[in-house]
Amino acid sequence: MTEIKTLSKGLKALQIISESEVGIGTTELSKHLDTDKSSASRILKTLEKLDFIRRKRESRRYVIGSKLFSLTNSTKIVHDLEMYSKQSLMDLVNQTGECAHIAILSDQRALYFDKYDTNLSLKVDHQIGTLAPLHLTALGKILMAYNNINLIDYFSHFKNIKKNIKKSSIEIQEIKINGFSIDDEEYEDGIRCIAAPIYHPYQDRVSAIGISAPVNRLNYENIKKLSKILKNSALTISNKIKENNERYV
Repeated sequence: MTEIKTLSKGLKALQIISESEVGIGTTELSKHLDTDKSSASRILKTLEKLDFIRRKRESRRYVIGSKLFSLTNSTKIVHDLEMYSKQSLMDLVNQTGECAHIAILSDQRALYFDKYDTNLSLKVDHQIGTLAPLHLTALGKILMAYNNINLIDYFSHFKNIKKNIKKSSIEIQEIKINGFSIDDEEYEDGIRCIAAPIYHPYQDRVSAIGISAPVNRLNYENIKKLSKILKNSALTISNKIKENNERYV
């Protein structure tokens, strides 16, 4: 019961802090939670340690931290994609003839959020909910490039990565110039993928949309044509998301 009460107070503290424009101090929080300052201080220190809140510079007041920003933005991104992803994926499959996927960033990996399959008998099947490495997949490379992933942190987090930081850094620069990424049989033998960024108006966050196919169908001769279709599809979703969010500003 004590743990449940503590959790309840911690969640209430997060709500109070997120609703404050100037931040919350220990004394003020203790009054809101109807508890002593020592307990309020422990709650604040725990939330700060977990990056849910941070202390304002040269102040004793706390405001929401990076992790809470990330969780909030992820929820908004999921809401955006639930509105537009399925139709966009269907349109992309109709235009390219290949399987289409959308992925979001989740714990330094690419989480396959939605997909739409081609009617062709030979196709690429990445199930919704699959977690894939950023540095080996076209979708993941987009998430890595446009969400400003720290490469040193990323490569140190995942052991036995064959690619090196310098090569990935060069590839990210090329992706930003071209506006799309390529997975050239890096994640799966015989499979080539291309992906493009979908923009969300939350701290410049990005999700990714892409197509996957056997290398004989998605060859170097038609990558230019298919990447143009893909970028147009990504731009269409981005514009719809932007317009929808501007309605509620």
